Amino acid sequence: LAERFGLRIPYTALNRNQFLDMVEELAAVNTALDALSRTLSLYPDGFTAQFRNGVGEGGLRILLVSAITSDYGVVGVTYESADWQNIALDVRMADGLDTIICHELWHATENHILSRDYSAFSPDAWAALNPEGFAYCEDPTQSDSMLEWTLYSSSPDNVYFVDGYSCVNEREDRARIMEYFMVHEDEAGLLIESPAIRQKLQFMCDAVRNNFDTTGWSAVRWESLLR
Repeated sequence: LAERFGLRIPYTALNRNQFLDMVEELAAVNTALDALSRTLSLYPDGFTAQFRNGVGEGGLRILLVSAITSDYGVVGVTYESADWQNIALDVRMADGLDTIICHELWHATENHILSRDYSAFSPDAWAALNPEGFAYCEDPTQSDSMLEWTLYSSSPDNVYFVDGYSCVNEREDRARIMEYFMVHEDEAGLLIESPAIRQKLQFMCDAVRNNFDTTGWSAVRWESLLR
């Protein structure tokens, strides 16, 4: 899997306090690896390999962990270290790993784009795609109260966000959009009816096209509903 997608996937034995026995631990790791294989196959050939720097060092690193400690139930996290984009995944989340992987992979993608062009995600340009006077809540614990202008609370013309979590900050807004257009086909079909979501997705697609070598990318999943 690591060789196929140009990744590094280090493995460390999980904390036994989180699992009943070794069989359960190995099953969780195998499920995570299956999810990675399945979801990474949705991306264009060579996409993940482009996270390496100009001399072929660093890149994308997947960290399989037994638990992520936070105050609001984080099950995936992306962070940068030197030339690496690191994605930590809570392997206990077997049923939701596909969406988590695509969500976190967008964060890594955005980090990579910003390393090439810091102006690619202009806050002012992005804010212009939101309702007038809107401000992100900046607090994940308050996201459940941010339901106005979301998919199931408004008509398509008034949908600006996937859900309340999208309203935490602009980075989560974009990651949620990419997550849904990658693995939630039914919801993506509804979201694309929103002019604001369509514009946001196009903004993101343009940033990818401008900062990745897209030679041979004839059918990109996240662009399919924009045609």
